[in-house]
Amino acid sequence: MRLHRYLPWLLLPLLLLGCGKSGPKVVSVSGRVTMDKKPLANADVTFSSTEAGPNNSPLESSGRTDDEGRYSLTMTQDKRAGAPVGTHKVRISLIERGATIINRVPKTYNQNTTLTYTVPPEGTKEANFDLSSTGN
Repeated sequence: MRLHRYLPWLLLPLLLLGCGKSGPKVVSVSGRVTMDKKPLANADVTFSSTEAGPNNSPLESSGRTDDEGRYSLTMTQDKRAGAPVGTHKVRISLIERGATIINRVPKTYNQNTTLTYTVPPEGTKEANFDLSSTGN
């Protein structure tokens, strides 16, 4: 019987599907952003993992603040709720579009960010950031 000759080739696709990585551990991340002790509404919050993801691309999660400055993150790559466990660079921006485009958040918190956050294995509801309008 020749079945034994073809069986490995028939099973190979199933084995390859079962051996793939399911991606990094992603946990729920939420928090609050304030500027000068006041809620920062409609700001974009982005966490970029300091560890490379598949294909050496950075893993990113983002969210937008509500009227109270609260946000929840969602993975950019696959839309899973949360962010990967580990250390992240954090960028926060509030873009106003008019005759000119203005970011209402100082560059220290976005373009030239100094913000970092370490996402714990159990996730967090306390990824809070109190920014200063002077960037200090």
